[in-house]
Amino acid sequence: MFSYENKNTVPLEKQTSNLLWQAPEEGWIKINVDGNYVETTGEASVGVTIQDHKRLVSLSSWRYMFQCSSAEEAELLHVGKACGWLINGVMT
Repeated sequence: MFSYENKNTVPLEKQTSNLLWQAPEEGWIKINVDGNYVETTGEASVGVTIQDHKRLVSLSSWRYMFQCSSAEEAELLHVGKACGWLINGVMT
């Protein structure tokens, strides 16, 4: 039987507060990105979403990377690609 006392707890230094997503001001977009990285293999994955002030999703994308040096590198590369799509008019 499961009981709360048996549950593993997350160390305080690894806990994050629950943050609520806030829409950007009218006329702006918001780009959210998150990545993960496995140091032992160099593999990473990343996802990005772009939303407007009405919370409408203009872009949602993810990518698996076979060789990367950090989660931050994966995030930077993918958000850069998404910004390129914006600049080149791929999104309306």
